[in-house]
Amino acid sequence: MVVVPMVDDELAVGAGIVELELGTVVRREKINGQTLGVQPR
Repeated sequence: MVVVPMVDDELAVGAGIVELELGTVVRREKINGQTLGVQPR
């Protein structure tokens, strides 16, 4: 799961997801194809 927090409480939800090893958090200003692991066609 990829979580992109938009407001304050979503940061805490994202931290819980990471702690449970269910996914990763990507900051909105850092999101791009590389951070998502998208391969160019």
